[in-house]
Amino acid sequence: MSSEIQPSDIFTQPSQVLYFNGPFNDSKNVPLRITNKGMGRIVWAMKCTNLKRLTIYPPVGVLDPKESVSLSIGCDPFDSQLGITERDTITVEWTAAPGDGPKKFDQEYFNADGIIRRKHLQVAYNA
Repeated sequence: MSSEIQPSDIFTQPSQVLYFNGPFNDSKNVPLRITNKGMGRIVWAMKCTNLKRLTIYPPVGVLDPKESVSLSIGCDPFDSQLGITERDTITVEWTAAPGDGPKKFDQEYFNADGIIRRKHLQVAYNA
């Protein structure tokens, strides 16, 4: 992939903050929707700062132009009085992918010399 290919913009819903509401003595799930706003195919991968507390399904994927995907962000039980939660974030990373090949995620797109874009979403816990 050429470094000249600019990955299109994405839209996330929610756009900036994912809220989990307490109590946190059982598992919680919140939805996250990602939309490819551009005219080219993208591959995306999710990252998070707290793998012991947060899970993301599906963690990777491919979006054609104007296509959306719904994800489930899970939060495992924890003691909110003892846990440090201010730094928890989820990051969407995405890059351009050729539109003429199979619609299949491949980590190699991120290892190539193309532009990788990132969007950070804060995770907030309402006790």
